[in-house]
Order: sequence, then C-alpha cells, then structure tokens
Amino acid sequence: MAYAGLGIEIAAPILLCTYLGYRADIWLGTEPWLLVVGALLGISATFYNLFRRVLPSRKGSDDGEGR
Repeated sequence: MAYAGLGIEIAAPILLCTYLGYRADIWLGTEPWLLVVGALLGISATFYNLFRRVLPSRKGSDDGEGR
C-alpha cells in the first residue's frame, strides 16, 4: 500500500507542466517551445520524486546476501 498513490504522483507533474507550457505558448506565441520545456520539466520532476520515494525503501532491503 506504500505505493498506492504513485500513479498520480507520476502523472500529475507531467500533465500539469505540459498544460502550463501549452497555455504559455498560446499566450506568448512561442509554439511549441514552452510546451516542450514544460513537458521536460514535468518529466524531470517526476523522476526526482520517484527516485526520492523509491530509493530509501530499497536501502533497507539490501542485507548483503549473495556476495
């Protein structure tokens, strides 16, 4: 159950940043550059959050067996 909300944590930043980039492109007339920047920013934030949440739980599972 620790990862139940992970799907939303993955999708929300990507969708939000992409949408904001899209709206900024329309407003400033810079299509498609801010959409691309927003999508990359959302993907970067998603990977950061994912690694921050998953990696600490893996440290406890490495018990040194199998050397």
